Amino acid sequence: MAYQITQTSLRNGTRVILAQNPNLNAVTFMVGFGAGSRNETGVPKGTAHCLEHLTFRGTKRLPNQLAIETVFDHMGADSNASTWFECTNFYATVPAKCLPTVIDAEYEAIYGSLLRHRDIRKETLGPISEEALMYLDDPESYSSELFHRVLFGRQTQLGVPIVGTPKTVATIRQRHLLSFRRQHYVPANTVIILAGQFDPDEVIPRLEATFGQRPPVDYSATVEPPNLPRQPRQTAVYRRDLKQVNLNIGFPGLEHNHPDEAAMEVLVNVLGGRPSSRLFRIVRIQSALVYRIMAFAMPFIGAGEFRVETKISPKGLMRVANLILTQLAKLRKEPVSEKELALAKDNLDHGQTVVLIDPEEMADDLLDQILMTGRVVTPEQYTAKIRAVRPDDVLRVAQTVIQPERCVVVGVGPVRDLSPIIELAQKKLGE
Repeated sequence: MAYQITQTSLRNGTRVILAQNPNLNAVTFMVGFGAGSRNETGVPKGTAHCLEHLTFRGTKRLPNQLAIETVFDHMGADSNASTWFECTNFYATVPAKCLPTVIDAEYEAIYGSLLRHRDIRKETLGPISEEALMYLDDPESYSSELFHRVLFGRQTQLGVPIVGTPKTVATIRQRHLLSFRRQHYVPANTVIILAGQFDPDEVIPRLEATFGQRPPVDYSATVEPPNLPRQPRQTAVYRRDLKQVNLNIGFPGLEHNHPDEAAMEVLVNVLGGRPSSRLFRIVRIQSALVYRIMAFAMPFIGAGEFRVETKISPKGLMRVANLILTQLAKLRKEPVSEKELALAKDNLDHGQTVVLIDPEEMADDLLDQILMTGRVVTPEQYTAKIRAVRPDDVLRVAQTVIQPERCVVVGVGPVRDLSPIIELAQKKLGE
């Protein structure tokens, strides 16, 4: 049985999305706030992420992190939290019978966290610093960070790591965390998602008794305009002693709520979104040059990115880059065939059914929709949008996004100079 999705609100204005599936014995409870690292105005970079960490460091009733984690462990919870550029979320998937307990526990942790000075110092110098180093040590993660820095510019909040930098994180104080929570963790900026088995008649009163007690206040978003650089640096290299180059070739993409968002999804799927896509077929299967290659698009508020990512030994770098750019150029020049379009539509349509079986995936998808676009698109509406895409729609998006003068190339690994790839991009994409 499919999820039955309804929307409601608590008396204080907190939005609630209910996705019922009585065939499941579990439920995902997710609380999201429309604020992330792009909202860090007047506080050090990394504040949003630091607040996410400190939420679980202790409350008056549960004095430390171990006490909080023990509550979740008793429920057998799969729980976590994450911070993105434009949102923060806290979630737990638990047996349906444990839902009242998890609602109370999440509420207490989010709003009752003491944010003590000693915990802030311990967390910033320890786990947060180690997390930042983990991303730096991971070539794939760091190449993504470097791509954002080149594409959006290090002077923008999209060009700075979500976790901040060692220098900025070291300056985070209690007043910064309290200020960010007070400003952004308010009912008008809060969305609660439940996905799985639950009784709405029992859930809503429980939510009113907890999250519904937060006082309503006026809220206006403080997302920094993207202000994309007019002339990107186009290339960036972080030379490291690795066996492979982590290569990214990309462009500014489409923003949230763009009218061509469905056509963009189809374009990505055709190019490198599945095992039978053009890039996987040509670069992996036919040429046998790489193990992994993929294309993806990421929309933001007022901005976006589109790129191809792969890992390749230095000796095959230019050959792989040539194959990627050839396919990008082909998308700019020729409409996709009806056969290829039909395959992409089937993959996207049927693929969402497989992914959204998981209540956690369903909750995350709904949260992203309501926070980033202000609306919920049901699976049926998504299918209709994808099925309506035509070959000329994909061609139009390709010609809009894949522009030689906006191409950005980033590499992490044993490489010194990527300018030959930029020169090749100007030639191939400008023909």
